[in-house]
Parts: sequence; C-alpha cells; structure tokens
Amino acid sequence: MRGPNRLKRCVGLTVALFFVISAVAFAGDNAGESNAVQDIRTKCAAIDGGKGYKKVQIDVLDRSANGGVAVGYFEKKKLMKIVENSFGESGNMTGEYYFDDDKLIFVFIQGRRYKHPETAEEDFGPVHCVEEDRFYFRNNKLIRKLTRWRDSSGNIMPSGYPDYFTPETSEIDLMKDVGELENRIKRQATQA
Repeated sequence: MRGPNRLKRCVGLTVALFFVISAVAFAGDNAGESNAVQDIRTKCAAIDGGKGYKKVQIDVLDRSANGGVAVGYFEKKKLMKIVENSFGESGNMTGEYYFDDDKLIFVFIQGRRYKHPETAEEDFGPVHCVEEDRFYFRNNKLIRKLTRWRDSSGNIMPSGYPDYFTPETSEIDLMKDVGELENRIKRQATQA
C-alpha cells in the first residue's frame, strides 16, 4: 500500500508544481505586456503633447459612405500620428493612429452610431451608442485589444449587449488598412 500512495503524492506534487510554475510564467508575461502597454501610453501622450507638427490633410472619400478627412502630423519628415474622421449613413468614426520609429504602436477608434440612420428628410439625429476600440502593438504584433460600448448617456454597456454588432477586424486587416492610409499621407507630404 505504501508504493501506490507514494506515487499518488508524487504525481500530485508534480501537478501542483506545474501549476505554480505556469502561474508564475503567466504573471511574468502579463507584467511584460502591462509594461509594454504603459510604455505605449507614455509615447502617445508625448506625441499628443508635441508642438510644431507639420500637418498634411487628405480627403478619404473612398473609406466611408459620406467621405471624410485624414490629417497626418509630422515631426520633420517623420510621421507621428494620423487622425481620421469618416462619415457614414448610420454613424461616424474617428480613428487615431500613432507611430514610433515608423511602426504602428497604437490605434484608438471611436465609432458613433446614430439613433436614426440618415434619410432624405432628416439629418443624422442623436447618437445612439459609441464603441471605443483600443489596439496596442509591439514589433508589428497586436499585444492587447480593448473594446468598450457606451450608451447615449455615456454609461458603459455590458459586453455582448444584443443591440450592437461589431464585425471582427483582424490585426492584419487593421494594419493593412492603416498602412494604406499612412502611405497616402506620406505621398501627399512629399508633394506638399
């Protein structure tokens, strides 16, 4: 009887040790991700606080139903940030795209949906809800995505609220989309 009990204890200790090591490794990964996100936030705050940027504006008529505009902010010849405003039939969107050493580091997208979609007789009307998406990138890889819904009063809505549908955007599609916008802004900057 002594042998099987000893084996059970040994297996139990091995499993427990595995979980402890996994938890420590996972906590280390989360700490690294948290440090990277904090570093990105610090860089974005510095970009937002910068002065004397050269601004380059382009029309982005092809990116939404009712067109829009994007403004690139350059420090010397280096693109630091793009702010895009697009307008559609059922809402509008503001996207902020931050760069560090020519790499995308952060994307903030705020989409506002109108209570009543645009009609010929009526303008857009009040905002029904707001979706906020935050994408954090390190070395061209998505390290964190946060999504938050707010109702028309600004209250945070529970995730998965049935009235709202958000199409999933892959990190590859997002980076490709931002890359195309980045290239258009940079081309315009060289022509200005």
